[in-house]
Amino acid sequence: MNELGLNLYTLAQALGFITFGCSIAAFSSTNDHRFRVFLTLGCLLLAIQYGILGALVAGVNLAINSVRALWSIKYRGAIWFWVFMILQTGLSVLVYKAPIDLLPWTASAISCYALFFLSGRAMRMAMLLCTCVWLVNSVMVGTYGAILNDLFNISVMSVTLFRMSRVKVPA
Repeated sequence: MNELGLNLYTLAQALGFITFGCSIAAFSSTNDHRFRVFLTLGCLLLAIQYGILGALVAGVNLAINSVRALWSIKYRGAIWFWVFMILQTGLSVLVYKAPIDLLPWTASAISCYALFFLSGRAMRMAMLLCTCVWLVNSVMVGTYGAILNDLFNISVMSVTLFRMSRVKVPA
């Protein structure tokens, strides 16, 4: 690997670790608005990371996810779900290379449904499933920061769901 390649690889891995901070803020929050804002920033950083690492479907889906998470703060419902699903599917098909590319599309479909149709515990349960799919993708791509990020998100989301069930936040 040449020096430029090593520097880009190092930058990509660093972005994964920076995303970790966004995840701490997002996935530990019981506030839906704050969750979506930090999710937006985390998705954008990971989109750049995956793009640098050559995982284009993951990068494209995360870029769309960052806009979608922000959009879902104000807008909800079937029309927006379908707008984002068609956009994600179309762009994913354009950059599709291998079966591994189905993982980010699947995770994005789950989170798209969660953000436009669900709230509270139900949204976080769907996001937990989404994060498990992203974890498999992160392991296969080899992004250390994203692996740590996904493991953290799974742990914190589980604790947050427990906390929400104790204070009777609606499912």
